[in-house]
Amino acid sequence: MSSSTDKRSREPTPGATKEDALSVPESHSSSDESQAASAKAPSESSSSLEEFDEMMAKAKAKLQKTRGKGKQKGRKSKPKEQNPEQRNQLPAPAARLELDEVFTLQAGLPAGSRQQPVDCEDGRRCHNQGEAQIIEEEENFRPTDVDNHYGNELRATKEVCHLRIACSNVQTLPVSHQNSRNSAISSYCNKYNIDLVGMSEFNRFWKKLPAEDHLHNRFHGTWEDMHCIVGYNVTDENWDSDFQIGGTAQISINQAAHRVVSSGRDPSNLGRWVWTRMIGKGGLHFRVVMLYRPCAQNTGTSTAYTQHQHYFDSITATPAEEAIVNQAMGEDATPAKKAEFRTKLRKMGPRERLLLDLEQEIELWLELGDQVVVMGDFNEDIRGPTITEFFEKWGMRNMLLNMHGDDMPGTHARGSLPIDGIFGTAGLKPTACGFTPFDHGIGGDHRLVWIEFTYVNAFGHRLPALDRPVG
Repeated sequence: MSSSTDKRSREPTPGATKEDALSVPESHSSSDESQAASAKAPSESSSSLEEFDEMMAKAKAKLQKTRGKGKQKGRKSKPKEQNPEQRNQLPAPAARLELDEVFTLQAGLPAGSRQQPVDCEDGRRCHNQGEAQIIEEEENFRPTDVDNHYGNELRATKEVCHLRIACSNVQTLPVSHQNSRNSAISSYCNKYNIDLVGMSEFNRFWKKLPAEDHLHNRFHGTWEDMHCIVGYNVTDENWDSDFQIGGTAQISINQAAHRVVSSGRDPSNLGRWVWTRMIGKGGLHFRVVMLYRPCAQNTGTSTAYTQHQHYFDSITATPAEEAIVNQAMGEDATPAKKAEFRTKLRKMGPRERLLLDLEQEIELWLELGDQVVVMGDFNEDIRGPTITEFFEKWGMRNMLLNMHGDDMPGTHARGSLPIDGIFGTAGLKPTACGFTPFDHGIGGDHRLVWIEFTYVNAFGHRLPALDRPVG
């Protein structure tokens, strides 16, 4: 192992924090209700890493072969302005097949396995009609800048006492814990020394899956320690499928897991975001938020947008809605002011509601004195006024743009706009950050977004380190 690779050691669990009265800390034991757990086990074998490297090499070779001499070497001009909804245009069959084979090869699956329903290794069907809609094909598509990094290149080695965070829209996780894509994700995190990984749009309704297929159990024994927090829409008691569009999750690994004092979910129970809070020196806390904001298209009966709208419609003129109004306006607000806000609330779509609700959470976190990172799939140009002004109001910056400029490539394979990003409070100073190419990540049709901080910057001091398992 390289001398610059992060080394880790266990520390005692810190004491109770100021926020304990506001949220219940996640347990490090498996639970169907909390879906948050830790795992301790011996190191994986080096053969797993070798297999992963071979998968990545095959995937890259496949993509280069199909692209031929037309491969772009770099983006030389700012992306053409485009309606965010255009990113949902679906690919031509040949182009989609090219990308899907890359993703399935990367995960160790047979080429073309995402084009049609296939049997999982436990004999159950991996795809249903909802999943088939996700891989629907249309004309006139070719991804651009597929082979290019933006910003710093993500390398396997990492400086000692640096914290590396990454996130990606994984575009549907397999049903089974036996599926090799799970081991591909953990191998990637190990190879690139990722301390905390966020996922969005895993498209699973976990209550319909056996306990062994829940997310935290898929990685049980992979690392010395792990903390997992999962959020998905549990507001519809009649949901009858294991497939559900949307959802967010975070996995903290080894030393990052040692620092976790609490974690939580979007209070609406829609799974729009999850957060993990870690403790540093002198009461300093570092909080990481992973979110998924629905895309603007609201057609279909089971899209994330439609699910969220259905929930907000269902609580109209109920005590739940009144509680939201009181929280936003304060108990002492006049009836006229509350009525005005209530009317405004009912006119908002799910995308606007997410920002409104997240704003109230950010205000609380900043009052607690936390350093905050918000990352994820915003389904809108992260350089545009809506997202930029939302975060600037709280003194938070687009960290990748600040470090590398606004000439950003598209982060979704079917669009030209950067819709995935990382925002942080003013005290955070990244040492490196960037987007990976499309064929370099934990699967899905988005670029992986990553950022790195020193421990001193994130936690206020340097932490002891210990070896990470190979594999």
